[in-house]
Parts: sequence; structure tokens; C-alpha cells
Amino acid sequence: MRDITKLLIVALVLIILPLAARQVNFNTGMYDPGDLPEIDDSDLIDTLPDYNTYLDVPAEGGGTVIFDLSHRSNTFINDLLPLRDRISNRGAAIVDFDADSGFSTSILRGATALVIVSPTRSYSERERAAIVDFAEDGGRVLLIADPTRTAELIVNDFITALFPESAIPAINSIANEFGIVYVDDYLYNLSRNEGNYRNVILRRFNADHALTEGIDTLIMFATHSLRSDGPALITADRNTFSPVRTGETGLSPAVLSADGQVLALGDVTFLTPPFHTMADNDHFLSNIADWLGTAQRDWDLTDFPYLLARQVDLISAVEGRIDPKLILKINELDEVLQAAGKSISLSSKAIAGHDSIYVATYDEADQVKDFLSIVGIAITEEDEAFEIEIDALGTFGSQGTTLFLTLESDNAIIIVLVAEDDDAVLDGLDMLINVDFDQCITSGIITFCSTGQRADEEAVDEEEEEEQQPEVASGPCDDLATTEAISADFPRLGSPAESQCMLENGLAPSLVLFSEEIGQDTPYEPGDVYIYPIFSDESFDAIWRWGWCATPDTFDGNWENITLTFTLNDIDIPLSDFVVEDDGDEDISCRSYYILLTDWPDGNHEVITEIIFEVDLDDGFDVYDAGSRILIYNISIGG
Repeated sequence: MRDITKLLIVALVLIILPLAARQVNFNTGMYDPGDLPEIDDSDLIDTLPDYNTYLDVPAEGGGTVIFDLSHRSNTFINDLLPLRDRISNRGAAIVDFDADSGFSTSILRGATALVIVSPTRSYSERERAAIVDFAEDGGRVLLIADPTRTAELIVNDFITALFPESAIPAINSIANEFGIVYVDDYLYNLSRNEGNYRNVILRRFNADHALTEGIDTLIMFATHSLRSDGPALITADRNTFSPVRTGETGLSPAVLSADGQVLALGDVTFLTPPFHTMADNDHFLSNIADWLGTAQRDWDLTDFPYLLARQVDLISAVEGRIDPKLILKINELDEVLQAAGKSISLSSKAIAGHDSIYVATYDEADQVKDFLSIVGIAITEEDEAFEIEIDALGTFGSQGTTLFLTLESDNAIIIVLVAEDDDAVLDGLDMLINVDFDQCITSGIITFCSTGQRADEEAVDEEEEEEQQPEVASGPCDDLATTEAISADFPRLGSPAESQCMLENGLAPSLVLFSEEIGQDTPYEPGDVYIYPIFSDESFDAIWRWGWCATPDTFDGNWENITLTFTLNDIDIPLSDFVVEDDGDEDISCRSYYILLTDWPDGNHEVITEIIFEVDLDDGFDVYDAGSRILIYNISIGG
């Protein structure tokens, strides 16, 4: 027991002695703080930010502005609430798009402007093409990214939190389409800033653009620098630098595309509360809202019903007779128009201040000849058939065709639809309702469509047909129904029955076999373009085909992510025209699309198959990277 006591005493001494020595060494007496002077409040400098709200005066606008939230945007709707409110004050509708399907032409069809904020997932080739077409038609695009808004930041993932993935590839996937590049950097200024070296003060603006009208000073809070084929909207001073662009000055955090349809900003924060009220940020925000809210699209027939701006009247050119089916069709048209904020009614004549849709058959075309003559179209009757002469396109037979005109004046939009018969007129209205112009060619305000031979057309007298047809050896596919070529300059596409018969009887080889350059077998690499030149002194029969195989458990999932586009001489051929053939066994499933190409006219032709893998595809054997593969057949007939 005494030993334990001795040990405790020794331990206490070892602990107390160092503390005592430290006290003696460092503490030579009691601390005397002395008298504290009273603080004079008048000497204090207010360092709070200078908030400067702007009295918004909305420009008169309208249209629809889409906010893209579908590409894993690293932002919240409320982040840009000030901008959204200003856009709404200009009479524009706001639509938030967050579907996983991605952008397409149909989604952007009714929009006038598009806002893309901090995407972290890249845009596909199809999406990029749709947005580029949108801008070319007059749509305006606002791109915003921010160095602080990175991709795939997962708070629970320690490694990702320390090393977040850059979102620059995502924003550049669409910005690069317009000649704009976001640099993976940030701007800083050590000599003049707003309380932090990355809060840069900006005073140099493009004086020739309405976006910077009335702006003296802006403050951006961590901004990328940008490059563009177009003009800089804002330029930083010579003391503002980038850690990446060493030695460069005059850097820009805001640029325009060369055509002026795209505005790219390198900072999100300066548009968000409360930072949007610092300096002239709030005024600039109103200017951006004016720019977006007053955008004007160049509408065409593929933008139906959004190209119509007023109450719409459907006018039948037939005097004294209205097809009862036309009345039923009005209900379908009205449903589509109401979704765009408009309505339609049947009328016997044009009404001032209304838009109009005129419908007529070719034998009633005199009722709309004034419209036709404006664009150089003449319809004449030849041997109980009609011939359509279009100055811009050529001369065509009327069988299986539909003609559209889109005319615009100061106070009305007029659509003229002329077709083969009453049923074809109804089919033409269905094309408008469904915006289905895949089998059409367009020249300015003229859209000319081939709908194929009508199913209800009266059969030609057998004796007359025998007199017209030369005596030739009969083949197994000769008695099958055929189709007409899109025009005299196009080869003929076989009907499904004819195509199937020619393939099954070995009468039409695959198109690729006519080329000396067979090319590579699958797997294709993303971005690959395979060109197959074909030369022939005369027409030939060939099967235009593409197919895909996979294990049965991956087959359906693969096809859900494959997009096929077949193009013949710049005309997209719908998949519904092709024969779909499924085949396989317990180990593999296959599907192919094919159609017969025959009756080639002399000249040059281009046949294109584009295959887009929307995601990486695993067919059960290999994995194929997402992207587009293109097969081009350049065909020369007759030397």
C-alpha cells in the first residue's frame, strides 16, 4: 500500500513541476490591460455591399422561354427567380423542361428563347442539331456556367468532394456549336475587387449592343473567361487575370455568337439574390429579360400551330359543298390550336384580322389561283389528270401529292392546302396536326409532299393497262402493288410487299454490294463516316438495309436507345415505309429495316443511313460507345 502511495506522489510531482516551471518562466506578474479608449463611431467605415435595385421598365414582348433543367443542371429554379420574374413581366410564358428524353425539334417548336444554366451532362448530337436549327430560325439562346458549380458533386463521397469534376465539357458541348468556348478557369483581380480577389469589377462594355445599354459597372462573383467567333459583350480590365491564360489581359466573361443569337455568361451568382442588386447587375438583368422576352422566330410550316398568331378560319374553296368529314376535322385542329392559345372555326370567306387555312382539291384550284400565282405555281389539266408546275422545283403529276403554301402579310398568316381529292385534303390536315412533313420537300414558302398512290383510287381498266404495258417476262414480284417515285429525279421506293418479295427471292442484293469499297464491319466507332461510291451505266434493283443483333435479354433495351435516320437525296424517308424484320434464336435476337430501291433515273444520288446510339450499348457480347455512325452511298447512274 505504501508503494502505491509513493508512486502517486512521484506522478503528481512530475506533473506539477513542469507547470510550475512554465508559470515562473512566462508569467512575470499580473496582466494590466490599462485604460481602453472610447470608440468614436464617426470614424467607422461602412463596408457593407452597395445594393442598387433597378426600377424595371419591361419591354413589350411575348413568346415562350424554355429553361433547361434536363442535363443535371447544378442550379435550382429559385436561383434565377429575378430573371424568371422579369421575363414573365414581358408577357412571355416560361416552360421548365426536365424530361430525360432530351431536346428535340418538336420540344423547341413553339419556343422563342432557350435558357441553359450550369449543365453537368453533355448534349447529344441530336440535341445540338435541334438547338442550332432553333437559333437559325431566330430563337435566342442564353448560356450560363459558373466555376463554382461543378459536376457530380456528391457530399457523402469524400473523394468527389475534394476533387469535383469540371462541368466545362457539358456547357462546351453546346457552346462550341456557336463558336463559343468556355475556358476552365476563373477571373481574379488582386488590385481592385469587391471584397474578394475573385469578385471582379467590370466597367468596359460593348456600346453597340442593347444588352449593355445604361450599364456603368457590373460585379461578377467567380466567373469563367470565354472566347467567341462573335463580339465580346463585356471585357475585364488589364489587372484582371486568369490562372490558366497566363499573361493574357482583356479577358471576357460575356460574349455573343457571331450571328448574335446566343449570349454566353461565365457567372451565375451575379444574377441570383441578393447579388443581382449590386452595382448595375439588376439593370443588366432587365436588359437580358428584354433580349429574351422580345425574341422573334422565323416560323414555317413545321412550326404549326405556333406560326399562327390570331383567331384562325378554315375556308373551303369548294363553292356550295362542304365535306362533312371536314367539320369533324375542325375539332381535331381546334384541340391542337387551343394548346397554343388559339382556336379555329369554319368560314366561307376570309375575315379581316384573322389568320386563314384554305383547303382545295386540284380540280378546284382556280379558287386559290391568286395565292398560287404569287409563288409561280400553275395547275393544269392533262388527259383527265392534273399537272403541277412549280417554278422553284419543276413539274409534277398530281397523283399522290399534296401542296402547301405559307403566306404572310402585315395582318394575317395564310396557309393554302391543295390535294388530290377530298380524302387527300383531310390527310393533309392530319399532316398539319401531327407536323408530319417527312415525305415533303420545301422551297421557301412552298412545301410539296408525296403521299404515295391513294388506296381508294379507282383501278385502271385491265384492257387499257395491257395495251400500255410492254410484253416482258413475268417475275414472282411483278404482280405486286408498286409505288410512285417522290419525283422524276428520285429512284422509286418499293412497297413493303414488293421489297419483301424482291429480298426473299434474291432479286435485289444489298446496296453495299454494288460498291467496290465494302468498308468495315461493326463495331463502328462514334463519329465514323463510311462512304461507298457506286457507279452504274443503268438502273438496278437494290435493298437499302440496316440491322442490329443482341442477346435476347439486352435486345429490347438496345433498340430503345437506337435512333435511325434514312435519307434519300436530302429527303428523310420515314421508318414506316420500311419493312421491319425480326429474326433470331434462343441465343441471339436480330432486327433489320429494309426497302427496295429501283428505277434509278440518270444522275447522281445520295443515300444516307445514320445510326445514333443514344447511350453506350451492351449487346451481350461487346459494349459500343454512344454516338453517331453514318453510312453514305454516293451513286452515279448513266455515267
